[in-house]
Amino acid sequence: MGIDNSPVLDLLKSTMGYLTKRQETLAENVANANTPGYTPRDISRSAFEKAIESESRRAGLMTTASDRHYGAPSQQKSFNPDVLRATSAPDSATTINGNSVVLEDQMTKVAETRMEYEAVVGLYNKSLALIRSAARSPGRG
Repeated sequence: MGIDNSPVLDLLKSTMGYLTKRQETLAENVANANTPGYTPRDISRSAFEKAIESESRRAGLMTTASDRHYGAPSQQKSFNPDVLRATSAPDSATTINGNSVVLEDQMTKVAETRMEYEAVVGLYNKSLALIRSAARSPGRG
C-alpha cells in the first residue's frame, strides 16, 4: 500500500476538503450580510459524514463487521468535496429587509472551522512524519 492509499490520509484530506467548502460557504454568508432577503447557508458535519458514507458505498468499498476495521486498501477512493451541498441555515434574527445573517454567529462558525482545519492539518503533518520515520533506514537518525 502506497502513501496515496492510506485510509488515514484519505480521511484527513476529505475532512480538509469539507472544511474548505464550509469556509467558502460561510464567507459567502458574511459577504451577503446586507443583501435584502438573503438567508445564510451552511454545510453540516452530518452532511459531510453522510456524503463520505454514500461515496464509500457507491464506490463499492468493502463493508466491515466492526468500526475498527478498514476497507480494503486497494479499493480506497478519494472523496470529492463538490458533492457537498450547502443548505439554508438561518441565524437567530431576521432584519426588516428579510436578511437573516447575524455576523457574530457567522464569525464564530468561521473561527470554529478554521480551528478544526488547523487541527486536521496538524494531524496530517504528524501522520506524514510518522510515515517518513518508518520509511527511514535504521542507521539514520
